[in-house]
Amino acid sequence: MSQEQPHFLIRPMTTTSVEDDIARGFVAEFPDQMVGALPGQIATGEVTMLVAESNDEDNRPLGIVGIGWRGSQREDIRELTGDRVNIAFLSVPEESDRGRGIGTALMQEAITTINEDTQGRGVRGMCLAVEVNPPHPELGNRSIRIYERLGFVALGEPIHTVREGEETWLQAMILPRNASDLPTGPTIQPGWFSHGPQ
Repeated sequence: MSQEQPHFLIRPMTTTSVEDDIARGFVAEFPDQMVGALPGQIATGEVTMLVAESNDEDNRPLGIVGIGWRGSQREDIRELTGDRVNIAFLSVPEESDRGRGIGTALMQEAITTINEDTQGRGVRGMCLAVEVNPPHPELGNRSIRIYERLGFVALGEPIHTVREGEETWLQAMILPRNASDLPTGPTIQPGWFSHGPQ
């Protein structure tokens, strides 16, 4: 599995590439504990990481997305999303690389990978959680729009959390498999992502 775009290539991290991919900076924004666990999680199939790199001689890291086959590790998100496969850690860290379709292509490849479910894990649907008030709110809004274009819908109210002393809000989203999988109950209010909770 690898998807080639005109200016970048998407491929999975493998047990043979993970150490080199870590050294090249694909997971530079990840906490050290997560980076340390990644080789074992890839080896056991618990996690699949897809990376985007430039399609030229230097193969510069451009972005990454993860698939957690056991669902969200956050209990508050898991209460809303159940045991759906979790798409996490979508990142295109360099501002100059954003707006070029890299994040969307990574998400599409993650969705394809989950739908193909090559390990026979019995896909139960897909979910993700997006930070809706990052330091630059427009990035959260951009992410929400990308996910909505791909068919994801918000599930419940945004969840308030404090991480490393910083207050943040996370919105759980799911990709419904059919009409019976659509959320019921409270959902976000229009304009919430622009103005915060009322």
